[in-house]
Amino acid sequence: MTRGEGTRGEGLPTGRPSVRRWATTAVVLGAILVVAAVLRICGINHGLPEGYYPDETHFLKRALAFGSFDFNPHWFHKPSFFMYLLFSQFGMYFLAGRLVGRFVVPEDLALEFLGDPTAFYLIGRLTTTVFGLLGILITARIARRVAGPGAGLAAAILLSFTAAQVASCQNVKADIPSTFFTLWSLLFLVRAAQNNRVRDWLACGFIAGLGMGTKYYAIFLLLPIWVTGFVVSIRGQRSEDSSRGPFSVRSADAMFGILSLTTVLFLLGFFIASPYNFLDPFWYDVNVRPMIKARSRGFLPFLRFCDLFLGARLGRTNFLAGMLFTAGGYVTFTGGRRAALWLAAAPSRRLALRILAVGLPLLLALAPTLLFPRYLESVRGLLSVVLSPEGMGPVLGGFCLLSLLALLLRRDRIALLLGAALVSFVIIANVYLPGVAEPRHLNVVYPLLCVSAALLLHGLLQRTSMSSLMLPGAAAVLALPGLVSIVRHDLLLLQVDTRSEAKAWIEANIPAGARIVNDKDWVKLFPSVERIREQKRLAANEADGSAFAVHRNVYLDLQEKAAARHHGRTYDVLVLDPPWWVSAERDEGSYDDTAHDRDMGDPSAHRIPFTLDEYRGLGYVYVVTTSKTFNQYTREPFRSRWPSLAAFYDELFELEPIYVLEADSRRPGPEVRIYSLQSAGGRSS
Repeated sequence: MTRGEGTRGEGLPTGRPSVRRWATTAVVLGAILVVAAVLRICGINHGLPEGYYPDETHFLKRALAFGSFDFNPHWFHKPSFFMYLLFSQFGMYFLAGRLVGRFVVPEDLALEFLGDPTAFYLIGRLTTTVFGLLGILITARIARRVAGPGAGLAAAILLSFTAAQVASCQNVKADIPSTFFTLWSLLFLVRAAQNNRVRDWLACGFIAGLGMGTKYYAIFLLLPIWVTGFVVSIRGQRSEDSSRGPFSVRSADAMFGILSLTTVLFLLGFFIASPYNFLDPFWYDVNVRPMIKARSRGFLPFLRFCDLFLGARLGRTNFLAGMLFTAGGYVTFTGGRRAALWLAAAPSRRLALRILAVGLPLLLALAPTLLFPRYLESVRGLLSVVLSPEGMGPVLGGFCLLSLLALLLRRDRIALLLGAALVSFVIIANVYLPGVAEPRHLNVVYPLLCVSAALLLHGLLQRTSMSSLMLPGAAAVLALPGLVSIVRHDLLLLQVDTRSEAKAWIEANIPAGARIVNDKDWVKLFPSVERIREQKRLAANEADGSAFAVHRNVYLDLQEKAAARHHGRTYDVLVLDPPWWVSAERDEGSYDDTAHDRDMGDPSAHRIPFTLDEYRGLGYVYVVTTSKTFNQYTREPFRSRWPSLAAFYDELFELEPIYVLEADSRRPGPEVRIYSLQSAGGRSS
């Protein structure tokens, strides 16, 4: 070993690089972040002043509702940290607007949101983008700690050009902020695996809890934290690490205690980020317990005991269950550690230990598919999302999956850590929502796959004299197809959405005040004062205790004021919004059993349609619909599950539309059709 070199962890150089090399790496990483920022900001104003991604509007409304000083979101399908962050930003926006005379009282802020929410969408989307860029930076740091600066740059390039990450940064959603906290926690976990310092273990747990309070993804970190601690305790026994500091963990009992404290800090971080998950029983009773009951019937009977532990209202029951969990965990930890040390004691047993290290994670990941074939489809769905152009693409995604297999064959603890994290996510995904996967759902997985790919590239190129230059270059070649897909996506977002164009046609051709049935409110029409007053009368006669009705009267009062100030045309709009959260049609009044999902902020929506003659009798003149809905409910299997909706569209399609705007690949948005219920009319496009 030459002078000035050393080791940190396993195979990690610790010699300080020259100032020139550090500066070069910093400049290249800065350039990568600039390109990544451009790709994410380009098209960030898509659809404005309207938001065509319903979850965006929901997050904004939840955040603004905190202006009532009721900080309970009353809705826990998502935790609340990101909503609190948005609320604080809107507060700063109000203070800035008050300084320049834009706002006088907080009500002015709400009226601006209802009249023109452009600024609110941009604030939320830019915030998401900042979290995405920070995630790239931390991904680079993770790869750099494991394999040097070249690997860090390679991982940053791969993640910067991952299509799903770019698309997610352009919406107000919690996926990217949660990914940031997950990666930050993993960075501390990597440091803990290398240096075994107490502060790194504790920081890892607390930050993971903040991620859990942003979106529930971060719960999967608990398994890699414990697996890493288990492995570190074994290797610490086999060979003392001279690089340990004075605050390192030195015994198995101490390691178990630190891991237990790390778990407690995870819960503390979760509580600080989203306190009403603990303070309001609604979360557990409506979101958690039904899932536990559903999964424990056919998959994990042990979840019944978890239900007893988590849902108990008596302190004695919680205390006894907690003691039993702790005792069982300690026996498992120490017993497994002794068994692993026995296996590793002789050379003949090392092969068995390696087979166990590779086979056990794979078995845990594949066990649901072996026991229940329906989970095999879920795993296939996850793989297809990674390989899709909207995920990582076939080239980059395929290489990343190959690198994951190579990662599982490595012997060092960092490889085991990353492998355990990926396996843990697959397990949680299969248990919580089997068969449900969209590209944004895997945002916490893409950075880990990018790190795996960077490590494989490093292993393939490390023997070449130009490896530090070739690593980022090879990563750029792999990411090139993704860059092409991202550019196409951004150029598409710059075009006018079909729904915005249809709205302009309606305001130019349909008189103000007309009664319109609007399919899922995809075409955003401003409601008239008369329509809002009708909603207020209906709300006064309904005993709706859902989360979305808590501040409904205040919201309707503000909406009435906004409609009175609105300079454009307003309409008497009835929103037809089928209950997407259930699998088949029911009676109109029986959709209230999943209160965490229903209406998503619009209690006045009409769930099951009337016949066209009934709508005519109520005075409705027009129907606005889009292919996002009619293509779904006029085809199997939805057609047979939703006969009223299928009959409604069959009857509607017998009419000649007065306006058709077809979808095409050169602009965003679905096909839009507008029908007149009074006349067959002519056809316009």
